[in-house]
Amino acid sequence: LTAQEAVALDARTIGDGDGYALMRRAGGAAAHWIAARFAETPCAAVYCGSGNNGGDGWVVAAVLRAAGWRVAVVAPRAPTTPDARRARDDALAAGLFDAATGDEPVVVDALLGTGARGAVRPALGDAHERLRRAAAAGARIVALDLPSALDATSGEAHDVVPADVTLSFGGAKRGALVRRDLVGELVVLDIGLVDADPAVPRLVDATLARALVPALPIDAYKGTRGRLAIVGGDAGMAGAVILAARGAHASGAGMVRCIVDERSLVPLQCAVPFATVEPWAGDAAWPVMEGVWPHALVIGPGLDGGASPDSVAAERVRTGVARQLTAWRGPVLLDGGALSAFAGMVPALRTLVDGRPALVTPHAGEFARLLGRPEARASIDRFAETAPLAAALGA
Repeated sequence: LTAQEAVALDARTIGDGDGYALMRRAGGAAAHWIAARFAETPCAAVYCGSGNNGGDGWVVAAVLRAAGWRVAVVAPRAPTTPDARRARDDALAAGLFDAATGDEPVVVDALLGTGARGAVRPALGDAHERLRRAAAAGARIVALDLPSALDATSGEAHDVVPADVTLSFGGAKRGALVRRDLVGELVVLDIGLVDADPAVPRLVDATLARALVPALPIDAYKGTRGRLAIVGGDAGMAGAVILAARGAHASGAGMVRCIVDERSLVPLQCAVPFATVEPWAGDAAWPVMEGVWPHALVIGPGLDGGASPDSVAAERVRTGVARQLTAWRGPVLLDGGALSAFAGMVPALRTLVDGRPALVTPHAGEFARLLGRPEARASIDRFAETAPLAAALGA
């Protein structure tokens, strides 16, 4: 979710109802998760900002205290939203909290949430610095929704105190996925939000991955479990094909054939003895895959796609890709050198790919090269730009 999508999803869930009820669900879910994870150290400091993220923090503090924890609250400013004020008042109605000592083993960061933009404001500066000192002293930092001052949409960070755990309400935030180095363990808590817009990207998790792997019939054998051919593995670059073959085998493929440079045959046969291997028919002549042997074809792991599209290596790979995809019209995955060789040549690659199920798996550098801007990979927006490139490639 972007920040805007997260706010809209909350609003749709609340409708004409009570926003405070949603805040209690969020704070309660976070508190129960914290109590279960850190049961051996039932002592926490909760840093509450003035907005609704701070309101979530007040709920967490109240629920943890009710569960028998020793709880301190650091609140540099009074709440500014009705729901946050109500959360604070309800929490204080049951008694005052301890003063923070700085040695609490668990610290909850509820200073700034999804709607925050830019750096931490001076009014929160002391609390933010205390949060940083607590982290330096060894406290486990648990962020509610996002570590404070991490942009929920872009992942832009402004003097962020990294979290050990981030408890995200209802859905993962894009900024958290971009900056996994700052969010620590990312946990998405179900707080009863309505279904998100179908256009919102879905995160692949273990449950979905398992559902995509078909069950094996009791009488299955290797010939009925899927046949994959992998073309790649230049001299000295057998590793990527080895990893691809192992992945195919682990996910259930019955037969894997690796077609590689002759100098990569021995490493392949030793590392993946369950795969069959065969050499290219010469330095640059890949065997053209025809007929129905493979159910799917992978081209590119460990191929030298060249430093520029004008290089000899790039021309060699483009020729090989064109020959393979012209002769064989089944599903294909293009990776590594098979993408780098088509730097700035998206229409040409689309012509070869079009009309079949196709996947492309570029890393940031290959992605930028495909778009013809090799120096701009750091500025790639993985959410905004991937779908248009897939559409442009017909993949």
